[in-house]
Amino acid sequence: MDGFLQQIRRPGNDWFDPGRPILVVRAPARLDVMGGIADYTGSLVLEMPLQRAVVMAIQARDDQEVVIHSLAWERPGEHAECRWTLSWLYEEAGRLVSARRFSHRFDASGASWAKYVAGVFYVLLEESAIPHFGGGATIVFDSDATPRAGIGSSAALEVATYQAIAGLYQLDLTPLDAARICQKTENRVVGAPCGIMDQVTSLLGRRNALLQLQCQPHELQEPLPLPEGVTTVGINSGVKHQVSGTKYAMARVAAFMGHRIILNLLQPHNAGPDPTRGYLANVQPEEYVERFRDRLPTKIRGDEFLRRYGNTIDPVTEIDPNAIYKVRSRTEHHIYENRRVHQFASHLARACRTGQRQPVAEAGLLMYASHWSYGQRCGLGAIETDRLTTLVRERGQSHGFYGAKVSGGGAGGTVVILMDDTERNHAAIDEIANAYQEQSGLTPEVFRGSSDGATTFGHQHVT
Repeated sequence: MDGFLQQIRRPGNDWFDPGRPILVVRAPARLDVMGGIADYTGSLVLEMPLQRAVVMAIQARDDQEVVIHSLAWERPGEHAECRWTLSWLYEEAGRLVSARRFSHRFDASGASWAKYVAGVFYVLLEESAIPHFGGGATIVFDSDATPRAGIGSSAALEVATYQAIAGLYQLDLTPLDAARICQKTENRVVGAPCGIMDQVTSLLGRRNALLQLQCQPHELQEPLPLPEGVTTVGINSGVKHQVSGTKYAMARVAAFMGHRIILNLLQPHNAGPDPTRGYLANVQPEEYVERFRDRLPTKIRGDEFLRRYGNTIDPVTEIDPNAIYKVRSRTEHHIYENRRVHQFASHLARACRTGQRQPVAEAGLLMYASHWSYGQRCGLGAIETDRLTTLVRERGQSHGFYGAKVSGGGAGGTVVILMDDTERNHAAIDEIANAYQEQSGLTPEVFRGSSDGATTFGHQHVT
């Protein structure tokens, strides 16, 4: 933060009007410890806010423009600028432009990265959270939250943008409503079908504690502290993850297909209340095995599904009629993952009460099971994250390495590790990273440390 403040004040940087106040905010990235992609089917998720974060400064303008300066988004130390006029938000008749058309304007200008920032302006108008943005704004941001590493960096950028806009225009949404604005930015403008967990964690996370969120749709529970002497660390595999990628989207569609078929089996005539209360995670594993597993197709073509079952209940994805979806395995992951997350939380809570390490070891085994399911049930694994997980597992629980799994949306990205917080183990993490680099030829990155969310940081005024 100090370096960022020095940079925006540095002589020669003429980004801001020296006669006007500047507002500074901070929003952290996160490690997805358990739950991951099951957020969008209603699972409990457990997330740790990172020390890595987006820092952002904002100042009012009078020329009806928004000028965005990125100091380190795509490449560290590389300055990028996007300048757009508030008229981009509107059609000629003064109506709000469509989200797709607004998004395309940034793609056409070669500044797709700016959609994470500009999209928050759009969704705030779309949701009637603000009537207009009089005057415009200058925004400068820096980040050490590596993009496409599976640590929620895009959510951190959206949350920082919301916090900056809220401070400048004196908005007063609840944190969960703010998280929903940021999630809709990702869904509607960026085009990534993510859930809400990353935005909530970036806003409300607590240092060295797991944020617990039951995603039905977003029931926040008390933070879950880690047992004394236990920590989480992330290692970025160097394989870039994209939530907007085909694998992630197809896995999501297939899970909602499974939910739709289960609903048809439970309600053949669509009569009465939904027994799952709208969420696949509410199907218990025992009931799934007994009643549904053998009646779900292993694979189905999109047009056949639409003909037999109609559409799914997912508002942010579309079924490709020509694609083949692996329904049974994708559905199973979400049902079993919700059970694993609840068991994981229970084990950690018991470890905190008793001071014993055996419950932590049991929690770690659930992480390995989740990692396996990502790859084998969801098709979201990667050789590189498997290699990192194996290197951790070889160290063993007897040496204080309890579990590891791919973080977030999978298909590359970061592996999160549950381990004893000792100098020896941190040195071993560096050894694991070096061994991985030798084996893969990729350069890993270690994520250590935790911090509070954006609401705790608040707004810092700079003159």
